Amino acid sequence: MTDQDWQVVVIRKRAPPAAKKAPPKKSDAVKAAVKSGAPVSTLKKANAGTNKKPSSLQSNKLRALEDPNNEENLSHARLDHSVSVRIQQARNAKGWTQKELAQHLNEKPAVVAEYENGSCIPNMQLVHKMERVLGVKLTGKA
Repeated sequence: MTDQDWQVVVIRKRAPPAAKKAPPKKSDAVKAAVKSGAPVSTLKKANAGTNKKPSSLQSNKLRALEDPNNEENLSHARLDHSVSVRIQQARNAKGWTQKELAQHLNEKPAVVAEYENGSCIPNMQLVHKMERVLGVKLTGKA
């Protein structure tokens, strides 16, 4: 029992550092500068911290997309209907469902459904992957 140390050890947390004085708020600094007669210029940021509508440039682009008489072509490229039909025919020839084709492609079934509907923005890497998995030429001349 002589190997044990029975001295009392007290462990205390360090005292928190002295609280620093908070820097003055910007409005206080501006008020002090105005009182002292110093030249002051302020700049208000547009739509800062609010949920206002987007800028007029963005809204003009959105309006242009919705306008049927728009001369500019602002729409996205869509998958050709013949490619969609070829995907469906090749998948049915293998006897696969959309879910099974999606598993072979390592994609979600919704992606395959979009390609077969023609409602997707085409990704040529995925189209070439479908060609390899299905064993059918989908783009170009069949």
